[in-house]
Amino acid sequence: MGEDVPGRLIADAMRSPPSVAPSGDASEAPGTSRFLAAGYRRGVRAYSGSVFLSDCPARLAIEIIADKWAVVVLFALSREPCRHGELVDLIGGISRKVLTQTLRRLQGYGLVDRHAEGGRVEYVLTDLGRTLVEPIAVLTEWAHVHGGAVVEFQESQADQAIGSVARGDVTTVVMGDMGDSGRDRA
Repeated sequence: MGEDVPGRLIADAMRSPPSVAPSGDASEAPGTSRFLAAGYRRGVRAYSGSVFLSDCPARLAIEIIADKWAVVVLFALSREPCRHGELVDLIGGISRKVLTQTLRRLQGYGLVDRHAEGGRVEYVLTDLGRTLVEPIAVLTEWAHVHGGAVVEFQESQADQAIGSVARGDVTTVVMGDMGDSGRDRA
């Protein structure tokens, strides 16, 4: 079995100070996924930067999984290859257009392949895409364990806002998310 290079790179990047930075072309801005991907294409494999740096490979991973639908699509495809319509039916709330955009983006990262045979198109995870199945499963487990606490917190915040309106303290509701400086102006 081969070494898990992407996983090792991300783990190293999360815990080590920078030592080797990818050299981007003038047309590629540091901190963009094109810049990071270009660094990988040029063979920058020994990067051990900090996640706080704009050109850290961990930022690319975060960019990929931070997309609302990417993780859901990857998880759906981890079960079996699917056709576009099957994914729409399986994933509640996603439009055909957004699914198409998400699949194209994931193809661009090398995580999903599009297979067309005899008028039948299926999407399947690549080997690289399969490396994200375990981290996604961990996030899913976290959501099952802690999702209720998040919902309870959100509900308590909503209850506080409703209570503020009932007391006539509209400033808290309107300016509540602006911090102290927002309340000072009211």
